[in-house]
Amino acid sequence: MPAVRRSALGLAALSVVALLTTVAHADVPIIAPADLGATAVAALAAADPAHAPRGAAEVIAWSGAAPDLDAARQAVMAAVTAAGLTVVDPGEPTGPIRLTVEDARGARATIAQDADSGGVSLVARPAHVTPPGRCVVPPAPVWDATVHAGGVDQLGEFHQRDITWRLTTARLADVDGDGVLDAFVPLHATGQCPEDGLYEVYVMRGRCGHRVGRVGPGNLDAATAPVARSGYRPLTFVRERTRRGAGGIPDMVRTTTQFRFVGKTYRASKPVTTAGRCHHCAIWTCTSP
Repeated sequence: MPAVRRSALGLAALSVVALLTTVAHADVPIIAPADLGATAVAALAAADPAHAPRGAAEVIAWSGAAPDLDAARQAVMAAVTAAGLTVVDPGEPTGPIRLTVEDARGARATIAQDADSGGVSLVARPAHVTPPGRCVVPPAPVWDATVHAGGVDQLGEFHQRDITWRLTTARLADVDGDGVLDAFVPLHATGQCPEDGLYEVYVMRGRCGHRVGRVGPGNLDAATAPVARSGYRPLTFVRERTRRGAGGIPDMVRTTTQFRFVGKTYRASKPVTTAGRCHHCAIWTCTSP
């Protein structure tokens, strides 16, 4: 397994930052967590809402580890307040930083930071759709599992390790193009691995959300695809599993499923599966308490 610690949706970063981490580009700068607020302010000042595609998201910057989240939060809020921006989604007062701010023209920037990584994204021209159904507080289940992984490295030596996971409801991706991160609720069962479970998606409006369907299994792969005519982004999930192949060499099986919003819910396309030998991939199993 490529990470020793993982979180909701199986992303390598502990993640309030799925919106930011799914579409890395080589020309996106890496900044200090203390500069997140100033970077968001500058991005909003340079935005052109009148000519931007509705709901289009752009990654502005990445940030590295933040050993002191409280200090990073104070720096973000100082920059946002000094610029006179409106906080449209404040996130939680403690723990990982996740907030969306808006300028006087309506352009929005999302700032996210946890202990490991973070970044800033921009939606210059937010979309505004009316989600289906009632607005309810999303459930917050907690799912724990241990991944038991082992594999042979390039030197022919076998290594194994146990990796502890905890999944719970997290605000991970802006699915409706309004610049506010929406909630993904894990629906994992006992004995599943993190990439095996499904997620219920809630489009957030303040502290409540509208349920818009189930997605998965796998890891969220494309959370900033353009907003479709339906008013919602297509979501792509990639599920990777290994199995012992010929001669004991692992085979990596990769299944990609795209979800599009149709009517009142996300619906899956036909999954596409590919497989290939992977000499140095780990093989893993999972247990739940």
